[in-house]
Amino acid sequence: MAQTPRSGSSDASTRPPASSFLLTRLEWCLLWAIACTAVGGHVLLAIWWEVGHSSGDDEKSRHEVDHAHPHLDHATRLALKSLATDMPDPKALRTLAGDTSFASEVTAESDEGDDVSKAVDDILASRGEEPRMRRPLLAVKPQTGAYCGGTLPQLPHGQRSDQEVEDRLSIIFKQASGFWAADAEETKHVADVASAAGGPKATCAEATYGEIQVKGLRMVLEELVRVQDAHRPSNAAPFKAFVDLGAGVGRTAAAAVLLGLASDAYGVELGPQRFAMGCQALTNASDAVGGPRNLIAKPRVDLAQGDAREWAEITAEKWPSCRSDWAFFIGAECFRDSLLGSVGRAIARACEIGAHIAVLGRRFPAELTDPGVVNGAGPGVVGDGPRHVKELGSVMAPTTWSTGVEVHLYTIVAG
Repeated sequence: MAQTPRSGSSDASTRPPASSFLLTRLEWCLLWAIACTAVGGHVLLAIWWEVGHSSGDDEKSRHEVDHAHPHLDHATRLALKSLATDMPDPKALRTLAGDTSFASEVTAESDEGDDVSKAVDDILASRGEEPRMRRPLLAVKPQTGAYCGGTLPQLPHGQRSDQEVEDRLSIIFKQASGFWAADAEETKHVADVASAAGGPKATCAEATYGEIQVKGLRMVLEELVRVQDAHRPSNAAPFKAFVDLGAGVGRTAAAAVLLGLASDAYGVELGPQRFAMGCQALTNASDAVGGPRNLIAKPRVDLAQGDAREWAEITAEKWPSCRSDWAFFIGAECFRDSLLGSVGRAIARACEIGAHIAVLGRRFPAELTDPGVVNGAGPGVVGDGPRHVKELGSVMAPTTWSTGVEVHLYTIVAG
């Protein structure tokens, strides 16, 4: 009689061997490991490609700064190359270096407001091949007063090369550049003053920023020395003071004294950001430059914030009275005639007969050369009376946007 299997028991012949379950689990684990490896490999490959591609673009951008833009000075090339690895898009770096082909694309991709973008567009479009350097100004401390200044350790007596002066300026103004301030607030300050002056606009916006190069400044001041009537001691600077109306961060004013062509320098700047950057740079000037401590001449550069048309009133309590051995500089290529004429009258009214003026980019309006156009009435002016400006000639000087811009030279004469 056959026996029925007991409950819970099973026929061994119908069960799969235990090894079959173990082999199946191993196969699944192996497949899972292969899949993870494949996905991870693709991720690593993508990262490697992105890093390699980005590094190549950065290197290409640095190469372009050196070779595609040889007209840039050494300090500007270093600054541009230092920004290369921070730029997410190499086209933005090339735009900073003066390549106009990507300017609209880079501006369009910015997250600034429409008003700011339009102001920046206008400024960039008018600069041509000028270096365009913009940097966040978060570290700029607002200037609490309207005046500041600093003493500059002078270069040793004797001939000072343009490169020596450029090197000093690069140290002093390492953290200050007028090109960095181009937002809506800074632009509005200049635009409001220009609009108040009235009259037709110039071919570019007054807020457009640019600088005369050290070589160009030397050419201008040495030409003024050549044409002026007064003879000065050979061991003295040709000009007692150099005044830059529209001074930016004060770089041009500092260049004048570092070149040894002025004993002291002054600057008036309307924009609050440029003024604040210049004040920080000049305050730290002595520590920044370093060098020998036994230098005899340590000239001073002073800045004031305000409207260039009111420079004499703004500085009456702080600066000496304007004398015949003063030289003024106005970067006026983008000034409308009404604004430039007002600045010229302010100089002629406040200075002694014989003071000199250099106007970059355009001539004074014709009426300023008419006899009796103004009367001397400035603080400390010796000898009131009618006076006008007389043109002495011109010189072509290199700037940050051109290899040669005409600078018109004037002196104040009686009558």
